[in-house]
Amino acid sequence: MTVGEFERLGGDPLTQSFRIRVGLLASKLYVELYGKEPKKVCSSTKPAWRNTVGEYPYGILEQAYRELKGKAVEVASQ
Repeated sequence: MTVGEFERLGGDPLTQSFRIRVGLLASKLYVELYGKEPKKVCSSTKPAWRNTVGEYPYGILEQAYRELKGKAVEVASQ
């Protein structure tokens, strides 16, 4: 599952910068767990686009999303 698919599944629109941070953290978590880089696939939202995006298990994306949302709430409350 890509970050874009995760975003559509959740129904909560993400900003581009937050989407990037989720992808970077998900890549870091994937490497920690599996010891290798995540598989790269063509973006499903723009199949003709040449750039590839990371594909992650749903649980890793959910963990990255929750960690970043938790930090955002923590910063906002200060």
